Formats: sequence, C-alpha cells, structure tokens
Amino acid sequence: MTLDLADIQGLVAFGYSRLRFSSFEFLHIKNRHETKRWLKTLPIEDARSREEKAKADVPVSSTALNVAIGAPGLVKLGISRCELYANFPPEFCGTDDEGAPKNSMGEAIRANVLGDVGTNDPHHWEYGNPKQPTLDLVVLLYAKDETELENLRARWITPAIDSGAVSQIASEKSRIFEDEREHFGFRDGLSQPDIDGIGGATKPSAINPGEFLLGCPDEYGTYSYSPTVNGGHFDFGKFGSYLVIRKLRQDVAGFHHYFQKEAASHGGSVTAGWLAAKCVGRWPSGAPLVRYPQTDPGMEGDNNFEYVGDGKQPIDSDGLKCPIAAHIRRSNPRDSLDEGSVQSRVTVRRHRLLRRGRTFGERPVDPAIDDGKSRGLFFITLQASIRKQFEFVQQTWLNDGKFSRLYESPDPITAPKVSAEIPPSMTIPQDPVRLRLSGMPQFVTTLGGGYFFLPSLSAMQYLCELPDK
Repeated sequence: MTLDLADIQGLVAFGYSRLRFSSFEFLHIKNRHETKRWLKTLPIEDARSREEKAKADVPVSSTALNVAIGAPGLVKLGISRCELYANFPPEFCGTDDEGAPKNSMGEAIRANVLGDVGTNDPHHWEYGNPKQPTLDLVVLLYAKDETELENLRARWITPAIDSGAVSQIASEKSRIFEDEREHFGFRDGLSQPDIDGIGGATKPSAINPGEFLLGCPDEYGTYSYSPTVNGGHFDFGKFGSYLVIRKLRQDVAGFHHYFQKEAASHGGSVTAGWLAAKCVGRWPSGAPLVRYPQTDPGMEGDNNFEYVGDGKQPIDSDGLKCPIAAHIRRSNPRDSLDEGSVQSRVTVRRHRLLRRGRTFGERPVDPAIDDGKSRGLFFITLQASIRKQFEFVQQTWLNDGKFSRLYESPDPITAPKVSAEIPPSMTIPQDPVRLRLSGMPQFVTTLGGGYFFLPSLSAMQYLCELPDK
C-alpha cells in the first residue's frame, strides 16, 4: 500500500527535533461556524520530506503546525453523536452524565487503567479535569526559536480566541534541550519505531504503517480499523492517528535525593548515578546498560540491541546488565517477554508507540535542591489504537508490579504510588547477591492530558465543509 504523504499530518513523520521550541494550544470550541472557518485557514504541515516538497514546488516553512481534535470537538464540528459512538472506539469517546462525549482520559474507568489515582487523580489536573470545559482541540506549534514561536502563535491562535471562535484552556510552552536530555538528566526519545513507507524506512525492520495510521496494513496481517461517517460513505479515519498527550511533572530533587540516600546506605559500594541508570536502563548519555553495564561511555544513544538474542549465547536474559524492572526494558521489552524471543518480537511490534514528547520548565541550577518550580515533560504518542497500544503499555508493562515474573515492582521511574502500606521496590540482579531498592517514592505526577484524533488533511477538509446544523 502506498501512503499518501501529502494527506498525512507531519507529526506522524517528524519529531521536529530541528524545531526545538514548541507550544501546545488546548482549546474549547465556542462557535462552530467561526471555528470551521478558522481551521480552513491553518497551514497544517503534511508528512512529505523537504526534498519531496521542493520537487512539488511546495514552500518549505521554518515552522510547523499540526491539529488534533477531541471527541467533544468532533461532535461540535458536525460528526453526529450516533456516528461517533458507533464508529469510534469507546476509550476515545467517553460519556458525560447527559450522554455527550467528554475527555475520556479523565474518566474513572480510564483512571484505573492508567494508574491515575492518588496525586494523579484527574480531579487534580490542570486540564482534562472532569469538572472543566472539554478539550475540543489541540494545536501543536513548532519553531526554531522563541521569537518565531510567539509570531506563529500570534498569527494563528490569537485571532481565533479574539474572534470568539474558541476559548483558551491552556497554552503550554515546551522544548527540546540541545543535549536532548529530560530533567532527570537522561537522553530521551531514542527508541523510535521506523514506519514502512515513511522516511525511506522499509521492511523487515520497519513496522507496518497500520500500527500508527488508520486504514493501513498492520502487524496482524489486516488493516487497522478506520471509522467512517456519513452513513459509511466517507472514510474519515484513513491516514489519521490517535494522539495521546499527558503532562507529567518530574520531582527532580526527590529523584536525586533518593538515589543519593540509597547509595550512601550501601556503604559507597555503588554510586547514585549507577543506581539511577539501573532503574532507567540507560546511562545519561543514552548508552544502553545491556551493552555498557559498568560505566557510561559518553557516546550517543545506541538503539540496536536485544536482551535475549538467539538463545545460544544469551545477552542478558537474567537482567544482570539491564534489570528486568528497568524503565526501558518494560516500555519496549524487545525480545525479552516470557513467551520466548521470537514471539516476543512479534508481540512488541504490535504494541509500539510513536513518541513525540517534549520537556517543559527550565533546568534547575542544582538538581538536588527543590526550587519549587514545576518542570517535567509532555508525554505524547501516536498510535492506531489507544487501548491496544498506549493503555496496554501503561497498564500491563509499566504499572503492573508483576510484570515478567516480578513482585511488587512497578516501573521505578513512571509508576504511581498506589499504596502507602506497600511502597514500590526495585530489584537489581547481582552475582552473587541481588541489590534491592525499597520504599521508592513517586517521581512523576500527572498534571493533565487528553485523547485526541489527528485527522488526515482530507478528513479535516471534510469536517470543515460539513453544513452547520
């Protein structure tokens, strides 16, 4: 199947790493007609490369703009409730007390799936909160510097607010630091799947596009489900993708304090940096522990590795190099699931996430001191199925304390603290005696988020041309 890259939004193909400054504009629709008229004017970037655009005489911009729509926004823009609930997945739609769609990520049933309990409870969120106006749209802006970003926002967002088309729920600045590290100090965004047909990627290493784009061949040998509208006459989902956004605050001082305390409790036999790397699964440089188990080589992140191998000479099946409970080994188990290395590779390919995350907040002067400022990251993923991909990874691989024969050991970096009586722990396999970290605090807290649909450009045009009711 040939992908029509001119009809796919650019966020699917690009992480926009060259455009380090970004802003995510969360909007609530007030006037359907004015919102449609505004949406028609937006310069949404497509997924063609700069070279392909040059050949087609399409201007290449130094900025980028993408748009995603929440379930409430689709209904406000003209998709009927009946067609929404009949054709879109329930985890995307949500339902309020009056039967209208709402921000489903904040529902109680989703909160239980995602671990949004305690301090993560959606009722505490800055937005996506069940008590707040619905998140109807998110416009994602990218630019090379802050001035250009402000100009982009003034050109396309401010007029829509001033005209009364939409109201602003939140305007979130974010960025990629030059060293590409998140606030805990580790290089981020290394493990990205290649998509067959995008950016020159091909099989067998590339993953079928239907794992990320609707209406395309997937890893099950079928086509990813694509919702239709207008009585089945228009394939609204084709070349679209589901977008997950979560604002996550990082307790940087708590992170450093905990590992310094644990290192001291072991009499100096290990360092705080070594313990933190064991929990992440990589060194701060991005080098994987499975390749470099003792010290950080200071090289750029290596992503071409496995944990088990062909079985003849196991690489790290027992986790002596990279612990089984480590964050990167859970979020992408590669060939290490209990079902065997061959089937594990197949299973993992069906649950991959296309990540487009960014940091927010400034770097602390001293990461070991709490300066009271909020900082963290925007966890952003694209997938063809929220339930099968994002929610599965979150619930089954990250938050489950019994992942891969572990016990009371959820993800040491991202998992919520759900019980004061049984705080999370982390086992670091060692020969001859393992090392165990206990009483681990919660390092990451959810501050907001939502589920959105990133439509194709043709689906966006269809939506904007629907008659007002």
